[in-house]
Amino acid sequence: MYKLLHPTTEAFENEKSKKARLMNILIQLRKCVDHPYLFDGVEPEPFQIGDHLVEGSGKLHLLDKLLAFLHPRGHRVLLFSQMTRMLDILQDYMEYRGYSYERLDGSIRGEERYLAIKNFNQQDIFVFLLSTRAGGVGMNLTAADTVIFVDSDFNPQNDLQAAARAHRIGQKKPVKNIRLIGRDTIEELIYRRATSKLRLTNTLIEGGQFSMKEGEESSATFDMQLSDILKFGLDKLLSSKESTVEDVDLENILGETRKGMWVTEGQPMQTVEKDEELERSIHMYQYEGKDYSKEPRSADQKAFEQLLNLHKLVLEEASTGERTLRTKTKVLLAAPLDLTTRKKRILSPEELEQRHQRRQEAAAKRAKLLHEKKQKREEEEQKKKMAWWESCAYRTLCLPALDSESEDESEEDENDLPGDLDNTDAEQMSIRYVLGDVTHPMVADKEDAIIVHCVDDSGIWGKGGLFTALEVRSDEPRKQYGRAGKMKDLSLGSVLLFPIDDKESRNTGQDMLALIVAQQRDNSNNLSGIKLTALDVGLQKLQRAAKKINASVHLPRIGQTTKGFNWYGTERLIRKYLSSRGIATYIYYFKRHGVSASASGSSVSTIKTSSRQDKANRSRTEGGAAEQTSERSAILQNFMSGVSVYFFNISEKKKLSRYLITYNGDVDQNFCAETTHIVAQVEDSSQMQELHSYLQENPAAVVVQARWLEVCFSKQQKVDTFLYEIKLNESR
Repeated sequence: MYKLLHPTTEAFENEKSKKARLMNILIQLRKCVDHPYLFDGVEPEPFQIGDHLVEGSGKLHLLDKLLAFLHPRGHRVLLFSQMTRMLDILQDYMEYRGYSYERLDGSIRGEERYLAIKNFNQQDIFVFLLSTRAGGVGMNLTAADTVIFVDSDFNPQNDLQAAARAHRIGQKKPVKNIRLIGRDTIEELIYRRATSKLRLTNTLIEGGQFSMKEGEESSATFDMQLSDILKFGLDKLLSSKESTVEDVDLENILGETRKGMWVTEGQPMQTVEKDEELERSIHMYQYEGKDYSKEPRSADQKAFEQLLNLHKLVLEEASTGERTLRTKTKVLLAAPLDLTTRKKRILSPEELEQRHQRRQEAAAKRAKLLHEKKQKREEEEQKKKMAWWESCAYRTLCLPALDSESEDESEEDENDLPGDLDNTDAEQMSIRYVLGDVTHPMVADKEDAIIVHCVDDSGIWGKGGLFTALEVRSDEPRKQYGRAGKMKDLSLGSVLLFPIDDKESRNTGQDMLALIVAQQRDNSNNLSGIKLTALDVGLQKLQRAAKKINASVHLPRIGQTTKGFNWYGTERLIRKYLSSRGIATYIYYFKRHGVSASASGSSVSTIKTSSRQDKANRSRTEGGAAEQTSERSAILQNFMSGVSVYFFNISEKKKLSRYLITYNGDVDQNFCAETTHIVAQVEDSSQMQELHSYLQENPAAVVVQARWLEVCFSKQQKVDTFLYEIKLNESR
């Protein structure tokens, strides 16, 4: 195949016109040297992994022997290649030979990249398949001691960066670099040019010698044309009949290895005991080759005894009262002062209790004074604000604060709240999901409708999205919101509620707009995300207002495009304060692509109210279904449907539960007969016995690792549990 792809002498006559063609031939020749299966149509159909995968390439044949030499000796390998399709072939080879491996290239997502690096460094994985560009930077792979390059890069710095993944801080073993090069092929010349570039780098940069003679020789090497590169080895190629792979003694070529470590020449491998002995021999008491920690010098011992005698003499003179030292400046040592220290009296339990009570009373008194001062200051500011509003003829549209409501209303609201939000009847807590425009709540029959929108505390009306849609319908939102901002009537948790006076009002019922202040702008005019604490207070106020006028509530996907979007928490608040209190609650999905609208542009497509559909809509919200095409906009991500999971000793339970619910799965707070999977992490025998007891109650349940859920979420499909199942009998 290399002969067929190699250009003839006619291809080099007009180099300028055929430069693109020659470059294409160069790429094809490199693919041919790596493996013929890189070409379309060469693989046998139907494809089955077998010995033909190794026999079809000289490189893979040699690599097979090389890995068979390294694996039983405990070495771990980084395997680099320029082509991702070559990594696919190497991955098939690893599966065929049964070697454990991880893979990383440019198509790997961030979380999978992190898990692959973590698994290789912490687990006993033999090979790490990497592409030279994607896997050559930003990683620490000191668990490996052997680096193999299947093919070389024109830029030698890329290969050096890739090899440096194993030469990082923390590497305690010698590292062996191995490069596979096809003899008399295009790769041999590529390697020569890369070596020449490195020599030039060392000469000009590291050596600091700018010799014109060396520069001329290096430039002559680099002036080789593309045609000369392709002509390299042409005579040997045409004279040879076929390629052969000879048996080689890898130990003579690579060097000796002991206990999974390469033995470098002239430097015998030190044992751990010798290293520890060397560390113990180097300490702060060692100076000029002598260890002073074992025996002190005679001069030091003599000086120390003189100091002790002087100290005794001074103490004796001080005790007899004789004053031999005339001046204070000559005093070297003073006798210890005989200071009488008063011992603390031990308090009785009653006294301790009284002291503790006095401290609590003092702290409560200070807190009360601070609260009274703060309350007085707020009242004064409120009086000034009310006087200002009165002078400007301004009347607030904000709903009253929660603490200003009557006690009867508060008790009634508490009675309406279900005792357990997770165990309440699904129909009672149902949120109706609607495909349509929230600014035209056509699902509202004859009752009043409250349209909800979240804003910040600046009073500046936004552009685009729901801001533009509301402004198209009515000028009132911009007017009322801007005026409230000028009058300093906007704070986190405030709710502006007013009717929309427009030309498209319904014949029966009234449309009202509720602007919940749930965002803030800092001094740099940067807008924050939705603050759930402010949204919590705003929804409580809205619930009381909607209940008074018996109105339905219509919301968009609150905060979907904001920073730190958390739809899971937002939806729970909506269920807690609106739908679970018996208020008709609708969440609208606006179809942006390919929607056939009615004459008014506000027709409703579907309404879904069941518990399973409710959960599927949550999946659509978090998965970003609004950005899909019109044909797939109605298809929900429900590949985990029918999966009911009980988490056992899992630290990331909250995160995994959120994704599981998003993809239409169920989370069991307690193990029951409906549980299909137990996601567990077993650390001791007591936990294993507890899992055995669970399986006796429900033998159909499968015990799996948390990795199974991560793989399902990553591949967007439910994968088989065979590779991730925890065998309790084996673990025992």
